[in-house]
Amino acid sequence: MSGEDVQPLIIDTGSFRTKAGFAGDDAPRALFPISNGERLINLIQNGTVTDWDALSKLYHDAFYTGLKVATEEHPLLLAESPFTSRADREAVVKMMFETFNVPALNILPDAVLAAYASQRTTALVVTVGAESARVVPVIEGKCQAQAACQIPLNDSSVAIENVLQNFDGSTQSSLYGSVVLDGSSQSPALAVYIYNEIARVLPEGASVNVIQPANPGYSVWLVGTVVGSSEGAIDMFVSKEKYDEEGAGILNGKYYY
Repeated sequence: MSGEDVQPLIIDTGSFRTKAGFAGDDAPRALFPISNGERLINLIQNGTVTDWDALSKLYHDAFYTGLKVATEEHPLLLAESPFTSRADREAVVKMMFETFNVPALNILPDAVLAAYASQRTTALVVTVGAESARVVPVIEGKCQAQAACQIPLNDSSVAIENVLQNFDGSTQSSLYGSVVLDGSSQSPALAVYIYNEIARVLPEGASVNVIQPANPGYSVWLVGTVVGSSEGAIDMFVSKEKYDEEGAGILNGKYYY
């Protein structure tokens, strides 16, 4: 499969909004609030899919109504939560190859893409939602999912302290110095709040720097479009042939970036 004649699709599936579009674009072509009438349905909670039929329909609508594409013609890049289980990732891989017949697939951690959006390869990514926050360390471009946590927003200082205790002093200093705020719930007051929460547990001599992306809520998707349109990007995708050889577990424990 040649990367010169295809345009990868980029999808960032959020708990309440999914962004879908094409690699190289500067904005999503389709935005999908996950809703049923007036009632929001939380299809993904703490990285776990709670309604597979509804998720499949969401992707169907994104591909065929929002983007109006033939999925068998476009490689697909998905952003995923660091809390995604092995079983859920395999189910998504199987869905994409067998239900939607994509020719190639890549799955990247959304926290890594959020760090890249702030031009960081090492960062403490704090994703803030309506009621909770995710704290995810990224070190040299690798998501440290084993140290990540999800907590109520008012417990963020304790959570950040607990997360950073997994690392040595030098790494802690690097993470304190690059705290990246992600998510759609963004405001200057939020940055001040997170700064103050971290300052409560800041080791002596350490300094904190809280970074807000230029496009809150869209930064993960936007970096996905850059990754998907970069030279040689197609080599980072797992082909359908490779999936047929190795099965749905091919993307477990490895990221192609």
